[in-house]
Amino acid sequence: MHKPAKILKNELPLGDRIHVESNTCTMKKVFFIMTGVILLSFSCSKTVRESIDCLSELATTFIADTANTLNPKEVIFTLTYPGSYSVSVLWKYGDGNTEQKTGLITTHVYDSAGGYKVKAEITLSGIDIGSCSGEREKNITVQ
Repeated sequence: MHKPAKILKNELPLGDRIHVESNTCTMKKVFFIMTGVILLSFSCSKTVRESIDCLSELATTFIADTANTLNPKEVIFTLTYPGSYSVSVLWKYGDGNTEQKTGLITTHVYDSAGGYKVKAEITLSGIDIGSCSGEREKNITVQ
């Protein structure tokens, strides 16, 4: 009997880990007709594969911003992430607008000059290991 892999925890806060485990069980039956003895053998094994350490992975992320020189209300945001997991980002621009992106770069045009708190809700994911999320934020000034 083989049980498929399962994810123990799915969405986790910054600093937690995701573990994927797989349970495999086998049972063998041996019959001896002449002596009437039945021998049963049952064994199970558990394999813990990979985990995401969100604290370590997201500790190296940061937001950089660059204003467009021709239109200073247009800001290019770059999320730096040197890791190897897939990245999805929900950008909150601080002016009531949000945008979901699968890449690390986004552009936003503000309606007016002023100070804004930009947030990036980052989700890291990988094949068969689930996902974890964390948040980065940065205060910016739009001219």
